Amino acid sequence: MGFMLILLEVLGLVSINKVEGNLNDIFEKRLPSVSRLIQIDRDLSQLLVAERSMIFASVKSELFKQLVNKYEQNLFDAEKRWDEFKKISKEPVQLELIDKYEQAKDEWKTISKKIVDGRKKDTRSGRRLSWIFL
Repeated sequence: MGFMLILLEVLGLVSINKVEGNLNDIFEKRLPSVSRLIQIDRDLSQLLVAERSMIFASVKSELFKQLVNKYEQNLFDAEKRWDEFKKISKEPVQLELIDKYEQAKDEWKTISKKIVDGRKKDTRSGRRLSWIFL
C-alpha cells in the first residue's frame, strides 16, 4: 500500500511538472507571440485605412495631415512590434515565415511609399498612381 502511495505521488509530481512546463510555454512564448501579431495586424489595418483615405482627401486639408501622421505612426508601431515578435520567435516554422513575411513587406512598403509620396506631392501622376493600386 505504501509503495502505491509513493508511486502515485511520483506520477502526480511528474504530471504537475509537465503541466507547468506547458503553461510556461504558453504564457511566456506563444501568447506574447500571438498578442504581437494581433497588434501588428491592427496597426497595418489602420495604416491601410489612412493610406486609402489619403487618396480622397485634399492635400491641403488638416485631415490629410492627420492621415499622414496616422500612417507614419502605425507604420512605426508595426515595425517596432515586428522586431519584438522576431526576438521572441524561436520555432523553425516561425523563422521560415518571418523570412517570407519580410520579403512581402519590403515589396509592399515600396509601393505604399510611392503612393503616399505621390499624394503628398499632389501631382497628376501621383493621383493616377494611387488609383492604380487602389
